[in-house]
Amino acid sequence: MTKEPVEHDQSPFDPAAFQAFEAASNDKALTAAVLARLLDQAIGTGLVLTGKGSLDFYVPGIGDGLQTGDYAQQLHKATGRRLRIWSDEPSAELAAQARLRLSALSCVDGVEITVGDAFAPTAFAAPRVDLAELSHMLYYVPERATVSRLVTTIAQRLSPNGLALFIHDTPDTHFTELLTRYSPLVLPDPVPAIAEAAAALSLPLFCLNFTPHVRFEDPGLLDQLRQKEPDEPELLNTARVVSCLCQRGIAELRRLGLWEEALRDVRRRLDPEGRLPIPATVQMMPAPALAADGQAIDRLGKTIIQTASQLRELEQQSRDFNSPT
Repeated sequence: MTKEPVEHDQSPFDPAAFQAFEAASNDKALTAAVLARLLDQAIGTGLVLTGKGSLDFYVPGIGDGLQTGDYAQQLHKATGRRLRIWSDEPSAELAAQARLRLSALSCVDGVEITVGDAFAPTAFAAPRVDLAELSHMLYYVPERATVSRLVTTIAQRLSPNGLALFIHDTPDTHFTELLTRYSPLVLPDPVPAIAEAAAALSLPLFCLNFTPHVRFEDPGLLDQLRQKEPDEPELLNTARVVSCLCQRGIAELRRLGLWEEALRDVRRRLDPEGRLPIPATVQMMPAPALAADGQAIDRLGKTIIQTASQLRELEQQSRDFNSPT
């Protein structure tokens, strides 16, 4: 029998839980490798991100800018173009860190970060966009209609040879089932909503699936947490990873009577090596001007096929990132 989602109140979420998740997961490393390979293939067609001026790179919810800085340097190397980086970031502290970090890069001409809600109707800092990257952010939209508005705005701002990349977890997997059951998120599965928004604009989406994972070094700690407080470092770290997977604080899961259930739920989904697969997808949306060119669309489609053929290598390299010793 399918379980009903719990009440969706907007509970506070401990940032330390996300840090624990990142330390136990190859998600960031594999996503970066997949995007780098995909963009190399797409740029190699000579159809996208061409030009002599600065490349305008829009990254809403930029955080501290660390990952964006890596992407910026890769883009500069692949295109020969310097970059201007735009973002809307709700945290003033993170915006300041990102601004300082990115401004120091020799390949960056300018950094414009507006402190504010990236989902607000008045948001969208960039006047035009060569490349937009929205990574794992549309789970947090205040309402489903926001996705359509945001995709439409990006499409309208894309330069003639621009691209938009949306990276989120694949629907109907272990991870999105956990989000649907335990989290306060409005949209735990944004991938279909993005596809619907692009279809409404008659724009194609090229999709590439890949599978990061999070690994529990000692799955038995999940059983221990059902009986005792997370008062030891290993227990606390494990509890925080579970909290991140559920996108709800530990105390809040307890208040709702869901803590023990969540621990059992995560435990039963692990493979024999203590890994929980978290399949993800990249949705690549070309600019309207590119979408109108059938030959260009055919060539861009082939870049997805080429990158997909290299996924086994990328996933194996990243899998070794946190293999047991």
